[in-house]
This record gives sequence, structure tokens and C-alpha cells, in this order.
Amino acid sequence: MDIALNSDDAATSFVGRRAELGMVRHLLVEGQQHVLAVVGPGGVGKSRLVSEAVRMIRDRFGCVLYLDFSRAFDPARVCAPLFRGEHQDELGLLFMDNADAGFYQIWSFVNDVVEANPHLRVVVTSREPIRIRGEKVLRLGPLPLPAADAVHEPDALRRNPAVALLTQRARAVDPGFELTEQTASFVADLCVSHGGLPLAIELAAVQLGLCGIVSGSLPAAAVPAEPRKTVDRTAFSDGRAPSSTVLTQREYEVADLVAQGLTNHMIGRKLGISDHTVANHMRSVMRKLNCPSRIHVARRML
Repeated sequence: MDIALNSDDAATSFVGRRAELGMVRHLLVEGQQHVLAVVGPGGVGKSRLVSEAVRMIRDRFGCVLYLDFSRAFDPARVCAPLFRGEHQDELGLLFMDNADAGFYQIWSFVNDVVEANPHLRVVVTSREPIRIRGEKVLRLGPLPLPAADAVHEPDALRRNPAVALLTQRARAVDPGFELTEQTASFVADLCVSHGGLPLAIELAAVQLGLCGIVSGSLPAAAVPAEPRKTVDRTAFSDGRAPSSTVLTQREYEVADLVAQGLTNHMIGRKLGISDHTVANHMRSVMRKLNCPSRIHVARRML
């Protein structure tokens, strides 16, 4: 659980989604509804979109409260003092991120907060709407995929949001990475194979950068065949001991595929298990490795 007042964190640059970004800003500042729910599948970029919008309009609100529900907790019990304390009259925007765990508590909390603070704006990210009165729902889908003929025009390909995201994130790992005629087809195929999901593309970009595919050095299909780093499943040396001493074989396989940038659906198809089973394995992996997100799991596996 993370709670922050007036946080202005932007760990990575924001790519694409200009129309959606403008819509979120408009709805929060000038919309008639007091509650905005940005919904979509996991990894589609809900949190990053809302974080960027809130960062840009923060000065329009006296005080912004950020709550991260990655791990379930009772918001009424934890946050009640904030609504009775020194920030009560100043609080203008409440950002409730990853509001999927503890659904009933969140629904009840938002109802009570909005009724008690009629001036307050609330924005929620979750997979589904929270379904309270006065809620405005904005559904977020994957990034647009590159056109099939764009691989022959690197300049046009660079303007595609999915390709631009992958390129920027790959350069963060390998500054020499370039989108060229030699790598264009491979990069486009990578974006398409990951369905335009930003999280999957970002994880794939890390792998791409680590492979060292730089301008003119390799043809698109020639991804280095050297083995990936392996992780000792019984010991992690970053000072955060897992709550269990070992991952099961299946959990390790799931975590390894996450590090390769695959979505839950892709992992399920590859391993022959259901999306629900993959999600259960991921929850267990995150708990055992003390990782709050898929990106953290991927970093542990690299």
C-alpha cells in the first residue's frame, strides 16, 4: 500500500495517448461527474495515463491524495484521519490506483467520501467500473498497431505509438538502439505479437535492449542466441528475502515468461493453462518475491 500527498513522480517519459490524455484532463477539471473511472485490462497503461494527467493538472487542485491498492487494504480505516485532519478542506483530487482488490470497501469508501466532500474529484483505475452514482467511465484499449506496409518506411513506423514506446524503452537500456530498415520488421512484429499492450511492450523492450540490437549491427531476424540470465530460485541478493524460500517450477516458468514480455493470455497459451491459473501463479510469485508489480518481477528475473 502506498499513500502520497502531492506526489510528482514520473519515472519514465510519456509516449502516445495524446487524445486520451486530453480527455482525462478535461473530465477531471471541467467534467460534470465527480468520479472518473479509467478501466481496461491489466498492462494497458491506465495508471501511467492517469498519473501523467494528474501531474499536468495538479496545480488546479489544492491537494492531491494518491492511494495505491496493489495490495488490498481498507481505505476507510487507513485514510479516515486524512479526511478529518489538516488536509480536509484542501483536498481537491483523490487518485485511487489499481482499485481491483477489496472492491466492496473501495465502493463504500468512494460513496462516503464523495457525499462528505462534494467539491472533491475522484479518479480510479481498475479493470472494471466501480459502479457508483455519477461515475464517468473511460475505457482504455491497447496502443494502435503498426500497419503491415509501415515496415518498409521506418520514418512512418517511428510515428506509431507502440513502436515509439518500444524504441524509447529499448534506448533506456541500450542507448545505441536504433530503428532502421534492418530492424523495422522485427520491431513491428514484436509490437503486434504483444497486442499493443504497453506493459508487455516495455518488458519486451528491456529484452531487446539487453540483446544489443543496434543500428546496422544485426538483421531483424538475428536476435542473439546467447542464453538469458538465470535466476537462483532459492536466493535473491537484493536484501528483500522472499516470504517463501522457493518458487515452484510452474511459478518460475510464469515469472520467466513475464520477464520476456508476455501477457497472461500469451503465457496461458504457451503453457497450456487458463488465464485465471496464470493470474493465480503471478499473485503467488509477487508475494514470494515481495514484488508489487509485473515490472518488478521482470527485473528480478533479468
